[in-house]
Amino acid sequence: MKGTIGYAAPELFTGRRPTDEVFRDGMNLHNFVNMAVGDQLMVVVDQSALYREEGITKEAGDIGSKWTHEQTEQLISIFRIGIACSKESPALRMDMRQFEV
Repeated sequence: MKGTIGYAAPELFTGRRPTDEVFRDGMNLHNFVNMAVGDQLMVVVDQSALYREEGITKEAGDIGSKWTHEQTEQLISIFRIGIACSKESPALRMDMRQFEV
């Protein structure tokens, strides 16, 4: 986005580091998020970060059920941009100028 640093660590959204146990046997953060975008989105989202953002406790329930359709679509857009910008081959990655707002 115009005026931003142009990078947000994936750990900010997923709560998982690239060295996490889930990333074995060829699985990586890019593929993990790519497989989850859509119906499994909340599986990859760091729920504790969302709870802090919304100012509610975990005991209040699943944050995914409290989010609006618009909020969910915005989160999907963020993940899709991350997926497009993190393809293995730099030649296949999207140009950041395409994301100016």
